[in-house]
Amino acid sequence: MKSIKSRKIAAEANNLTVENRVKEILDAIRNVGKKALLKFIKELDGYDGPLKIEKEQMDKALETISVELRRSIERAISNIRAFHKAQKTLLNKMALDTEKGVTAGKDPAGLAAAAVYIAALLSGERRTQKEIAHVAGVTEVTVRNRYKELAKELGIELPSQ
Repeated sequence: MKSIKSRKIAAEANNLTVENRVKEILDAIRNVGKKALLKFIKELDGYDGPLKIEKEQMDKALETISVELRRSIERAISNIRAFHKAQKTLLNKMALDTEKGVTAGKDPAGLAAAAVYIAALLSGERRTQKEIAHVAGVTEVTVRNRYKELAKELGIELPSQ
């Protein structure tokens, strides 16, 4: 059985590999554009079709699925839009308040994790501080402290939890 230390080292190495791959993909898309995006869609998803589906095609496809699946898709779309709206609002407030020193000297990963947590709270998306901390590579304590600081400094009223 692997020791805790060796599992931790393996997990950190895997995270670096994933992080490097994501950076490589984003850099390629920034530098090359749509051609790189299409390449990665084909490579990662196996999809080689058009990026935009016409309304008629969408309507025809929707006729072939169950009402339950359609409702699930619509609910997912609604949740994504609500989360995006909350996140965008929060990020705009953060950009404006950077001049006030709200983010000065703070770890960017901790602030990003806090912003995601606040956006999740505002949109009703149920995410734990532990989940967000794990993905961001910070501690739960960091998420807890930063989200409270951000909400206070940015004047954001959070729903009761």
